Amino acid sequence: MVVALLLMGFAAQAQEFSIGPKVGVNQGNIRVNGAGFESGDAQLGYHVGAFIRLGGNSLFVQPEVLFTNTGGEILADVNGDQFRLTLVLIV
Repeated sequence: MVVALLLMGFAAQAQEFSIGPKVGVNQGNIRVNGAGFESGDAQLGYHVGAFIRLGGNSLFVQPEVLFTNTGGEILADVNGDQFRLTLVLIV
């Protein structure tokens, strides 16, 4: 009976649940070396996402989703055609 009371006491403790946004600005650049490639300009990017925080006492779990647009440009010359490539990263 004592064990049951202790377990009910642990189960009755408050659980924390919170959600929130993640937003920010970043700047990046890509440097390349190679035939037919050259580095472009630095890019101003952003990231946006959300998190959920679950737990209680001193143990928490925080899964999150984050979309990031960062990097820079790579200029490519393939058979006389010019291409401009931009990095987009989803974490």
